[in-house]
Amino acid sequence: LIPDGVGELNLALEQLKEKLSAEGLFAAARKRPLPVFPRTVGIITSPTGAAIRDIITVAKRRHPGVSLVLYPVQVQGAEAPGQIVHAIEAMNRIGAADVIIVGRGGGSMEELWAFNDEGVVRAIAASGIPVVSAVGHETDYTLADFVADQRAATPSQAAELTVPDVRELARHVITLRSMLATSMHRLLDGRRKNIERLRESHGFNRPRDMLTRQHQTLDMLFNRLQEAQKKQLVESQHRFQVAAEKLAMLSPLAVLARGYSITRDKTGKILYRADETRPGENLEIILRHGSIEVNVNRIEEENHAKQAIERKSGA
Repeated sequence: LIPDGVGELNLALEQLKEKLSAEGLFAAARKRPLPVFPRTVGIITSPTGAAIRDIITVAKRRHPGVSLVLYPVQVQGAEAPGQIVHAIEAMNRIGAADVIIVGRGGGSMEELWAFNDEGVVRAIAASGIPVVSAVGHETDYTLADFVADQRAATPSQAAELTVPDVRELARHVITLRSMLATSMHRLLDGRRKNIERLRESHGFNRPRDMLTRQHQTLDMLFNRLQEAQKKQLVESQHRFQVAAEKLAMLSPLAVLARGYSITRDKTGKILYRADETRPGENLEIILRHGSIEVNVNRIEEENHAKQAIERKSGA
């Protein structure tokens, strides 16, 4: 129910506005950006009003190649809200446009009331295609303006918001082309300077000198390697000689060379004490040069070595 009279209309409008705002239909977060280059613009308005003429004039001046699809509706009166809702739903159902302009020219509050209708507001909110509201003149506001993805002050401005200006696009393309050409020239100049530096470099002009220096460096490294190998070989030979001398000092042959001998029984066991054998047993005495086979006649267990040392000390 819509209260009668302007004062009552304002009261009803504020109540509906608060209700829809509480539902989040006017929230900025749900609004979508308009397509930058739409191929088709859908227009929902009266086919005989000034709004459609303004939209067509501005759109064709800005981009003659853009397609305009009009869905004619009544924009005031009792049947207007239902027709506007049906038009929004139909355009979404058939995917007739990339963006939709919904609106009319200016008028009184009663004449613009169809765009305050709750059904129209909810249809705009449910549209899968971005919607631009263009209702009235600059000072006119309806609930369709609050719920739409973009509000245009006039139908002409709606055309400016939705249709790109081909002249501006052409200027932008020229600017981009100029920037691209400048960047390419800078890149080519930089590469050309690099090539010139390489051509003027010593290595490019006199490669034999560079190879000669490298060859000299290689010879120096090779000589250093040979010297290191020789030094390491001399050190290894010295260590080997010292180890051989130490080993010779511990060799039993060195002991035999000083006049000592080694005595073994027939099993090859080395004897250290006289009581380790018995008379009649054959033994082998190993000298520095050769060996002697003897037979034991008598055994004396005295420590002859100790006695010999004592006699030597007394002498």
